[in-house]
Amino acid sequence: MRHTFAAALLIVAAPFASKAQTPVADAKYNHIVSVGAGRGKILQTNDFISGTNGTGSPMTNQASARLAFGWQTTGKKEWEIAHRLPSFGIGVSTTWLDNKEEIGHPFSVFGFYDGVFWRHEANALRYNIEMGLAMHWKRYDRESNPNNIAIGTRTTVHISLGVEYAYTLADRWVFSLGAGVTHFSNGGLRKPNKGMNMFGGQARVAYLLRDNKLPHDLPTVPKRKANEIDITVGYGVRRYEVSPWDHPEVKWQYDPRAIYNAITLQAAFLHSYSTKGKYGGGISALYDDYLGSTTQASEEGRMIVGHGPMRKRFALGIFAAHEFCISRLGIVTQMGYYLHRPSGIEEKQQKEPLFQRAGLKYTFPCNIHAGLNIYAHRLSVADFIEWNVGYSLPLNRNKSHTLN
Repeated sequence: MRHTFAAALLIVAAPFASKAQTPVADAKYNHIVSVGAGRGKILQTNDFISGTNGTGSPMTNQASARLAFGWQTTGKKEWEIAHRLPSFGIGVSTTWLDNKEEIGHPFSVFGFYDGVFWRHEANALRYNIEMGLAMHWKRYDRESNPNNIAIGTRTTVHISLGVEYAYTLADRWVFSLGAGVTHFSNGGLRKPNKGMNMFGGQARVAYLLRDNKLPHDLPTVPKRKANEIDITVGYGVRRYEVSPWDHPEVKWQYDPRAIYNAITLQAAFLHSYSTKGKYGGGISALYDDYLGSTTQASEEGRMIVGHGPMRKRFALGIFAAHEFCISRLGIVTQMGYYLHRPSGIEEKQQKEPLFQRAGLKYTFPCNIHAGLNIYAHRLSVADFIEWNVGYSLPLNRNKSHTLN
């Protein structure tokens, strides 16, 4: 609350800031403060949301409020011109949901990126990306909150994607209307984790601390095409899920000591088609303690976990990849197919032929990169959060990207 109050004071004080003018063309960034609100619907993606809850009614409505501080790029760097002068920053938001008693009142802290599809004078068509953490959930508890199979932890990942029309008035005020989707999930750190997905409209008002006299005609950025070989190693952990309906004798949903390690190794060939992105494909190997594991209840009502044989903990697949590049930051998406999976495993998710990755990657000047992904299947079910580090070997250094 104190952070929200301080940011609110900043909004109020912004119009009374010093009138000393620094032309945007001479500044590295222009600063932005903004407020927004939205309303929409909760997508009916699991039984708890659809009405298997304490109210006996579907959870359908959601509303949100947003406060943010950001930086408007001015074209000082090549990537800013390639992305048509986007803005980025940090923000906080709060969301009101039906059935607060069982789901809580989540509060999010996130980073945002407002990219530009098209810009002409005071008009712009933009896309919005938000990634962060949402807190203050009422998580699943077998005794006190048994219906909530959507959220299994008090803190989840917050991901939002949207589009909007923005209009700049008097070079200081920016008004925008748009729509988007929001996803909340814990990445499989604790089960159940069916997640929550929402769709809705939003309105925002932003104030720039200097006149927003951005150049209308941007220079052409050369397409610096390049190829690279990328090697990445990742690590994650997950839990064994025990359904209270399948195991009514078990007192606890999972044993806190039952941590399953997952190690990944992937090699990829990537082609940089412009400053804005790369595409390619590769091969991915997975070692997973979770594969082939079993569970049974002890006489004390505790869960006993058994690991499967070593030979059944390995999987091998191929994948297609894309990386959306914002300077040195990359938004990674991959779609993969298992060439080999252990046989004789009863776990349903291991029967899925496809796997996916989505996450963030930051590349340092030495071509070493680090990041985190959500490793998933069915495009919606997270297996684990994967922390990773890797190295990109340029194949044609003379044509490599300029990231500054």
